Amino acid sequence: MALLHTHGILGLNARNLLYIKPFNPKKAVAFADDKLKTKMFLGSRGIPVAKVYARIENRRQIRDFDFSSLPSECVLKPNEGYGGEGILVLRGRRNGIFLENGKMPVTERELRNHMEDILDGKYSLSGHRDMAFFEQILVAHDCFARLRPAGLPDLRIIVFNLVPVMAMLRIPTAESGGKANVHLGGIGIGVDIAKGVTTHAVQYNRLIKALPHGGSPAGIPIPFWDEILLISSRIQHITNIGYIAVDITIDRDMGPTLLEVNARAGLMVQVANLAPLRSRLERVTGLKVSSPEKGVRLGQELFGEKRTQHSEEKSPPVLGTRETIAVSGDGGTVEIAARIDPDQQRSTFSSDLVTELLERGMLEATAEGNTYRVKFTLGGKKVQTAVESAAVQGPERAIIGRRDLSGFLIDPLRTDTPSTRIRYRPLAPSGTQTCESLRRTATRRARRWI
Repeated sequence: MALLHTHGILGLNARNLLYIKPFNPKKAVAFADDKLKTKMFLGSRGIPVAKVYARIENRRQIRDFDFSSLPSECVLKPNEGYGGEGILVLRGRRNGIFLENGKMPVTERELRNHMEDILDGKYSLSGHRDMAFFEQILVAHDCFARLRPAGLPDLRIIVFNLVPVMAMLRIPTAESGGKANVHLGGIGIGVDIAKGVTTHAVQYNRLIKALPHGGSPAGIPIPFWDEILLISSRIQHITNIGYIAVDITIDRDMGPTLLEVNARAGLMVQVANLAPLRSRLERVTGLKVSSPEKGVRLGQELFGEKRTQHSEEKSPPVLGTRETIAVSGDGGTVEIAARIDPDQQRSTFSSDLVTELLERGMLEATAEGNTYRVKFTLGGKKVQTAVESAAVQGPERAIIGRRDLSGFLIDPLRTDTPSTRIRYRPLAPSGTQTCESLRRTATRRARRWI
């Protein structure tokens, strides 16, 4: 810990007096502690959250609960739990009996007893009566495979004044019982705010050079990084919790997904980053930040590790709420006006547009029926994705959802309105122009339309 200077480090007393007390009123703290209320509130406002299968509020509901109504894989949680305590991860059944973490059988009687403990407040942060709920189990994204986690990893983002100031990747281990909590023996890995790349790692309050399997914790890129920062800043903007920690995981199917918010987060994040948190908080105190998008941009500019002059990495493109996409195919390029909507998960093309693009050979049907694979250019970036066919309200014929907005920043004040007329540009008849040059031409045209 000698690498950390005492100046600028945030201690518990300073955190409580300088940031929690003035910026997190009791009502906001109580809201953050209520996981179900928080998820329902944020989920209805476009923040991706896991599905809740059932909630248990009293002993009669425990007595009458039908466990066969649950899927084979789910998570039982206390609503106001803390530190990962009281959570049961149920993976599969054997002879109709749930298996904890896919191994140890848990009978219905044991589950009912555990639910009673939750209702009695055994795992509650305040010690008061609580409620239990069963939730969708999330599956770790493939990007975490090289870390060999013993459970579901997550990212903790500290946000203050709409600015993401520090971040940490938390890795569950066998010592932590498969939970991502660092104080239980999980591994905390600092993340460079600008690049979304891991830096230093800590376990049991000590810096470590290697992960348990021998791999290096440094230099691992986190996908969807800009989207994760933007979700975190948006959550603070929506909840008005002034000093907040947002815990997000990356699900294999859903992408970035909110786990919970915390109004009194621990301070191990500054050890994992070898950087003092208080200095960063002081640097953004009093700044006028008008939107989450600007908060993300500011955080990356202020707190990202300095890039070399020869770095090929570019700033993420900034999109307005309406843009033009260029859909590419063997026969040419189609330029289409699209609405940018991060509140919608998957991108959508109107039914007539899908028909037209199928005729041109620019879409490929999938096994899901109304879903199609497509390649298009947006803001100078190539996107390969699957879109749904559905009705699209408004003058645009396409909606780009948050799954395809990773790597972009969105400026809601940007009001450029592209033409709603579709333009088709066929390939040049001469054989002198290469496919690569055609792609570059399509990209330049799309930019001019934007």
